[in-house]
Amino acid sequence: MKSLSRRQINKSLLAIPGVALVGSAAAALVASPAAAASTKGGSIGTTEIVNRAKNWLSRDIQYSQTNYATDVEGNDSYRTDCSGMISMAWHATDNSFWTGSNWGSIASTVSKGSMRPGDALITTSNGHAVMFMNWIDKAAGKFKFIHMSNPNTDMVTGTGYTGGNISSYSAGSYTAWRYDKSFDDTVAVARDWNMQMLVNSVSGSLEHKMRFNSGSWGEGFGYVEGQSGDQGVPAAIAAAGMYDDLHVVIANGDDTVTHCVRDADGSWTPFRNVEGQVGSISSITSIAATSAGSQLHVVAVCAEGLRHTFRNHDGSWQESGWGNVENAAGTLPGTKTKVAATRIGTTLHVVVVAGGYVRHCSRTEGGDWSAWGNVENVAGEIGTITDVAVAGVNGEIQIIAQTSANALYHTLRNAAGSWQNFIKLSDFSSFVPESISMTEVDDDMQFAIVTSSGSIKHTIRYANGSWQESPGTVSLSGLSGGAAAQLAITGALD
Repeated sequence: MKSLSRRQINKSLLAIPGVALVGSAAAALVASPAAAASTKGGSIGTTEIVNRAKNWLSRDIQYSQTNYATDVEGNDSYRTDCSGMISMAWHATDNSFWTGSNWGSIASTVSKGSMRPGDALITTSNGHAVMFMNWIDKAAGKFKFIHMSNPNTDMVTGTGYTGGNISSYSAGSYTAWRYDKSFDDTVAVARDWNMQMLVNSVSGSLEHKMRFNSGSWGEGFGYVEGQSGDQGVPAAIAAAGMYDDLHVVIANGDDTVTHCVRDADGSWTPFRNVEGQVGSISSITSIAATSAGSQLHVVAVCAEGLRHTFRNHDGSWQESGWGNVENAAGTLPGTKTKVAATRIGTTLHVVVVAGGYVRHCSRTEGGDWSAWGNVENVAGEIGTITDVAVAGVNGEIQIIAQTSANALYHTLRNAAGSWQNFIKLSDFSSFVPESISMTEVDDDMQFAIVTSSGSIKHTIRYANGSWQESPGTVSLSGLSGGAAAQLAITGALD
């Protein structure tokens, strides 16, 4: 019988009257049933404030200190900079407020520890304002915010720390403000970690589906590009969970790398061109993404070699552009074909198929890379390797490798650094994998493949080391073309 994970225990405790959780185990704030829309200058609920801000995010409103954009109703216009967005979200009467304005005329200061959704954080000395969205880990002072960043990144979400930095500025320079006409309409409920599945169908459409913590699946696949913009036929796809956001990174057939985000409420941001900020790479054959700390890391196999970049919590990308991993970790022998990435804590782990072998290296939060290691040297030889997947699970690095004989093998490196020998996954022997992916969800490892017939198979390796009795078949209901071509899975709060 599977043992309960820490998160499942937290969920059970929340169901017991009189038991409260704090810090990262605390219940999250979610919206209560929507109230009627506010009027300009009138009372407004915290849910509507956040949704008004998200409306500008979904519309990809461009940053400007001189231009104006309408709100969600289309009745009122506000300046499209950081303080203008706050005024718009609050549905304030004055649409010309700026960071140096008298915010005390419409809002009251609150402590950063008592912030609720819709509150503003304003640093007059640095001339910036962000909106508090929700706590990620209140005990650690970690939270999610949304803001009009700058003309290069426009409106994005980010991660802030009450004892550290908020959008590149010291938290101590910010004052927390609460709109005087706002009221709290959120309720505390437990939230679960769920598996998010991204699929490129045989017809070339990018689609999304969820597997809930309870074990049930969402009703059908949803068309991502219908909400985030048409990206053509993806050459490679990657997915990464970061708290309650799903980050999607794709390489298009024209070698353009784009990125979008799915929020926990199901809304999607538009796809944005990553290469416009980090530079171009060409002939991308494989791409991987993972969160590590407050950054989203992206690694790609391309004509230029093996390249890496990252997105900061404020939405900006690495200023130096794509970095050459081999310059830092050593030259890989043989042709590089596949890459996968995960994290243990704030350390990035990268695995690459090169010359038929799986190589592994890591990158610290400070940017120091380790040298490549040959996984088969420590886990046993299994033949020529053609594909690989990796997941960080409870301090372990778990790897599944596919050989040229279409066999799948699993190994792991425990927290002490010791590797287990590769073990063949006999339950998958009757399938020919075309695409493989794995992730951690609620202390378990979940693994999925696309078969040569376009079906999707899924299984779980539980925290106690046991496996699901047999792989399950994922319903393709709603998937364009009725068959899958490639997939990527990750875990995220929802």
